[in-house]
Amino acid sequence: MPISSHWTGRFFAVVVAQTVGGLVATSLVTGVTRTAVLLVVVPLISMLLCTTALFRAKHSMLAVVAGTIATFAGIHLLRTSIDASWFVGPVPANSVLIVYGAVAGVTMACAGCASGVFSSTGVLRKLRWIVVGMVSTSLVGLAILARQSVRELSPATLLQAIVRLEQQHTTDPGARQELSVLLANCGREADAESVSRPIAISGGDDAQQETRALPLDVSKLKGLPWRETLVEIASRERLVVIMEAHHSPKHRRWIEQTLPVFKSAGFRDYAAEGLFESGRSLKQRGYPVPLTGFYVSDPHFGNLLRTAIALDFDLHAYEAKASDFYQREAEQADNLARLFAANPKLKLVVHAGYAHAFKTPDETGHKLMAGHLWDLTGIEPYCIWQTYHSPQEDEARQLARLLEASGEPQMLVPVPSGLCDPQFRFPAGAINAIVVHPPSGPCKKGADPLRAGDVQGEATPVPRVRPLFPQAARRRVAGVWTGSEWPVLVGAFKKGESADAIALDQVMLRHGETDFELWVPNVDFEIRSFGMTGRIHSTKADGSPRVKTTPDDRR
Repeated sequence: MPISSHWTGRFFAVVVAQTVGGLVATSLVTGVTRTAVLLVVVPLISMLLCTTALFRAKHSMLAVVAGTIATFAGIHLLRTSIDASWFVGPVPANSVLIVYGAVAGVTMACAGCASGVFSSTGVLRKLRWIVVGMVSTSLVGLAILARQSVRELSPATLLQAIVRLEQQHTTDPGARQELSVLLANCGREADAESVSRPIAISGGDDAQQETRALPLDVSKLKGLPWRETLVEIASRERLVVIMEAHHSPKHRRWIEQTLPVFKSAGFRDYAAEGLFESGRSLKQRGYPVPLTGFYVSDPHFGNLLRTAIALDFDLHAYEAKASDFYQREAEQADNLARLFAANPKLKLVVHAGYAHAFKTPDETGHKLMAGHLWDLTGIEPYCIWQTYHSPQEDEARQLARLLEASGEPQMLVPVPSGLCDPQFRFPAGAINAIVVHPPSGPCKKGADPLRAGDVQGEATPVPRVRPLFPQAARRRVAGVWTGSEWPVLVGAFKKGESADAIALDQVMLRHGETDFELWVPNVDFEIRSFGMTGRIHSTKADGSPRVKTTPDDRR
């Protein structure tokens, strides 16, 4: 049977209505909420089209199906050529086709339902608008469920996760590591180290415990100024892998400082572990949001990414889908190797966690990410380790003697033998250089971070780490929380960025704590506060502010 001459008109009506309606509706919201809005708007538009007389002719559903497929092909083209955040927000690159397929499938089903009831006779036809209303209500409910199922570390969920883990009083290493990361992301670096320290200690066997007690002869170590040393490294290498401890924001602050050095040496590409959003989408927006990646809820990671964008680095996500430890190592390397296959002249900085930076096999004989990457590319990576000592460790205090009066990190090149702390148990030849950082400050005397929710805070500022690098151009913002809600997360947010942007700096205040300090880049910012249920109104009922900042520090 020949297709109606009006088929082309119906096809284009579907494409235009779905595309324009979807773009307008999703532009009213930000982030992954755009996906939820798209899930309602496009099916609803399609249903309404199918209620009109134009779409009751034969082959109308064929026009709807073809038009919907064309719409999502067009959406993908618009996202890849103009703005990667349009329509569905910061959806991970490996999931965007699944999102397209899910929304398109729901759209066709809803359009088919509307077409069927409006073409029917009898009782069903009399109930046609009731059916459309029920389907529309179901769409809204489905969108709400879909939105709630997405886990993103907003300020409120950060607080919720910390309180939940602290109340569990767990000794599970995985849970303690997660807690230490979350505490560090919320400006409680000393608490984070106190939580993570027992994990490192418990990892050693008896022989290591005995070795750890041996004194370190610092006089035999020669610390090198990190800037001059890194300039020399960057001038000769093509692939540099830098390790971070996920609970040590100072590692991210240091990596941020290395980016201008690498850029001057011809590096144009930066890849980071744990990024979920595509680098292109992130770069187009210009700043990170919670769905950019799990670790990006740390403002220092967010500032690192802002700096990479400002320096015009191409950003790359290389996170693996595999859950098995060693499969993940191989998959991460494979993802990075594709960058070299696409650009044989690539010079790449890889930001990785812990043992991913090892280029020789571990004690079980398994290769790790940097080792796999070496095999896949034929390029030997230059691997840099960063210390993450706490002051409770004798070796930390001894290594700190290497640092100059400025307190800036020093580098140990090559890696000296005889380091006996648990964190230095890496295989021979796995690391080329070590960055020695000043040890972080201790947790408050007598405070147990796993029970801190029950401890009355003191009227002194939460201990923060002063920026080490003059080039970072950070300024101190002191303030007082005058509200009556705890825990509370107080942060400085850059003006002009969306409401879900990652803070420039933030700190969590426990019960009774009032004084705080933030270290903020020299940009226009505003102070916002959050509780466990969301953002807290900035003023009390009597009009007085909940957060007071020192006048000289206010922007």
